[in-house]
Amino acid sequence: MNQPKNEINVTRGIGFMIIAVTFFNLKDGIAKFLSASYPIIELVFFQYIVMFVIILPIVVFRGGWHSLATKHTYSLLLRGSIGVVAVGLLFAAVSQIPIADAYAISFISPIVVTLLSPFLLGENVGIRRWLAVVIGFGGVLLVIQPGFREFQTGSLIAISAGVMFGLYGIVTRKLTQHELPRIMMVYTSFVGIVGVSPFLPTIWVTPQLDHSGMILAMGILATVGHALMVYSYAAAPAVVVTPFLYTSMIAATIQGYFIFGDFPNIIAWTGISTIIACGIYTTLREAKQNPSTH
Repeated sequence: MNQPKNEINVTRGIGFMIIAVTFFNLKDGIAKFLSASYPIIELVFFQYIVMFVIILPIVVFRGGWHSLATKHTYSLLLRGSIGVVAVGLLFAAVSQIPIADAYAISFISPIVVTLLSPFLLGENVGIRRWLAVVIGFGGVLLVIQPGFREFQTGSLIAISAGVMFGLYGIVTRKLTQHELPRIMMVYTSFVGIVGVSPFLPTIWVTPQLDHSGMILAMGILATVGHALMVYSYAAAPAVVVTPFLYTSMIAATIQGYFIFGDFPNIIAWTGISTIIACGIYTTLREAKQNPSTH
């Protein structure tokens, strides 16, 4: 018996999202491992140079060089800059704290979107969504556990990454109405290369031959993960697939435990659950308030 078309699309959308976040998690795990040998800025450069080499020929083949000409150049460059900073901050965070903690804290991005929406998007935010913001930040405190364990700079960096990913989401939301995802990927990777290149001469560490496979994999995972996430949102409503972003906590926890020997304690798990619940709630409330965008 054939499945209804919309059911097939929802299944694909969810599947694409789960695979995408798993790829991102593997990519960040590689970055955590390589951060012991290379500066964070160099790792960011590696990711985006591989992405650029992969995606540019696809864009040129599909639409020609003229497809890169756009009326939204400044917005694309802004989005790229925010995205590159966000990735750099996340790499820095996972290099200093357990990857599951870094992921959990950076999950405040949907909450950040709610926090900034009235100012940047002109959206009305009700009392329940504001309450979710407050509770969500309470969850962050449970993960960080100030006063119960030594405060780690990586936690503050992860918060900054979450804020930047939230801004990245807002700009992306505006641009998706006008630009193809592959064009946005070209501009983001270009900004990543150009933006960090001036710093490379002073911090460059020549890659070891036995690390070349991981460096290449990091860029490929980032590129394919981004594409799969785009396909996910194209196949099913955002309100359906967005909550599955949080399945990355499963992969992050498994990877952290078996590879890096990290595992969140019960207080951290309470905070992680709180952040995820608030993130899902704000997504659902936003879908209800703005059904046309979902």
